[in-house]
Amino acid sequence: MKTVRLYILIALLGILCAGCDISLRTQYHIVPSNHSEAPAVQAARVNARDLRLIREALSQIAAEFDLIHVDAYSSPEIFACFADMAESFPTALGLTLTLMAWTTEDTAVVDLSLFTSGCFKPGTYRRIENRILNDLRRHFGERVKRVAWKEMRPPP
Repeated sequence: MKTVRLYILIALLGILCAGCDISLRTQYHIVPSNHSEAPAVQAARVNARDLRLIREALSQIAAEFDLIHVDAYSSPEIFACFADMAESFPTALGLTLTLMAWTTEDTAVVDLSLFTSGCFKPGTYRRIENRILNDLRRHFGERVKRVAWKEMRPPP
C-alpha cells in the first residue's frame, strides 16, 4: 500500500512540475558612490561612468549568452535592454528572458527576469545571475545589492 501511495505522489509531483509556468526575477541595485569632493556628502545619483560600466558589463554577458540587444526602450530611464526571443514560446511578446537596466531617483537597477515552464530555476538563469553579480561586484564592490522580492522596483 505504501508503494502505491509513493507512486501516486511521484505522479502528482510530475504533473505539477510539468504543468506549471513560473516567473523568475532577480534584481540588483547599484547605489551612488559615497566618494565626492566633500566626503560627508553622498552623490545624489549614480554617475555617467557608472552607467557606462553597467552597460558594458551587461553587453558582455548578453553576448556570451546569445541575448539580442533591444533598441525599442519604452522609457528614457532604460539604458540597456537585452532579450532572448523565443518564437515558439507561448507568451504575448515571445520573450522568455530579459536583462534590463534603468535608473531611478538615485539608483541604477539591473533586472533579470524569466518566464518559463517548469518549477525550478534553469541552470542558464543561475549562471547569468552569478555572472551579473560577479561582474557588478568587480566594478562597484559593496555598492551592489541583490535585493529581496519586496524591495524590487518595477521597470519604468
